[in-house]
Amino acid sequence: MVGIVGMGRALVVGSVIGFVLTMAVTSGITLLAGGGWGPAIVVGAFAGFWGGPGFGGMLAAVLCSDRTPAEQT
Repeated sequence: MVGIVGMGRALVVGSVIGFVLTMAVTSGITLLAGGGWGPAIVVGAFAGFWGGPGFGGMLAAVLCSDRTPAEQT
């Protein structure tokens, strides 16, 4: 049974993963474009903070909800 606890855990884990992946990809693109390490980390953190948790949390919650059988809701 997934329930509220499972959905909350999926939301938090998905948000953290979304933040880390968004930050890593954005920082990498900034480095490839010729930016230094400092600006790349700042731009990555900014993009990760505003885009990562929303996307990662939403995706994790949808996947968690999809795996819950209809009888348990």
